[in-house]
Amino acid sequence: MAGREYASTAPSTFAIFWTFAGVIAITVCVLAIAKNGRHNVHYALTEFDPSNSGWVPGWSFCVGLLHAAYATSSTGMIISMCEEVEHPATQVPRAMVGTILLNTICGLAFLIPLVFVMPDQAMLVGLLSGQPTPVIIRDAVGSPGAAFGLLIPLIILGFFCGIGTTTATSRATWAFARDGAIPGFKWWKTVNPKLDVPLNAMMLSMVVQLAL
Repeated sequence: MAGREYASTAPSTFAIFWTFAGVIAITVCVLAIAKNGRHNVHYALTEFDPSNSGWVPGWSFCVGLLHAAYATSSTGMIISMCEEVEHPATQVPRAMVGTILLNTICGLAFLIPLVFVMPDQAMLVGLLSGQPTPVIIRDAVGSPGAAFGLLIPLIILGFFCGIGTTTATSRATWAFARDGAIPGFKWWKTVNPKLDVPLNAMMLSMVVQLAL
C-alpha cells in the first residue's frame, strides 16, 4: 500500500475551516464597505448580459458553467486515496458528495456578494491579467492593501489545493504504474521506504503541474 495507513486529516480539516473563514471575511468586508455602492437584488440575481462574452446567449451560459464544473470535476480523484482511508467504502463516497455540497455553499456565498459590488463588466473583460476577482475586491474596499489582505486566505487555500492535487494525482499515477499501464512504470510504482509514499510518482505529478 502506498503512503501511510491512514492519511493525516489535519491539513484538510484546516483547509475547510480556512475556506469558511476566508469566505466570511471577504463577504462581510465587500458588502459592508462597498466603496462604489451596491447593485440591487434584481441585478445581482437575474441580470444576464452576454454582450461582453463574444458568444451568443445560449453558448455564453454554457461557458459560464465551466467555472462550477471545474470546481467539482476533481471529485473522482478522491478515489485514488481509497487505500489510505479508514472504511473507504463509506468514507470515500461521503467525501465525494460532501465536496460538491461544500463547493456549492462556499461558491455561492463567495460569488453572490461579488456580483452585488461588481464594477463595469467591459472593464473586467478587458483586464490584461484575466483575473477579475482582485479588481472587484479592490474596487469594493477602496484600497489595494486591504484587497491584498482579503486575498491572503485565497492564496493560502491555493497552496492547500496544490497539496491535495499533488497527493491525489501521485496516487493515481502510482496505481497506473503498479498495473504497468504507463511508460516507465517500474520507476513510478516505487514506494520510498523511508517516507512510505510513492515519491517518484509525486515528483512526476509536480513536474507536470509546473509545466502546465
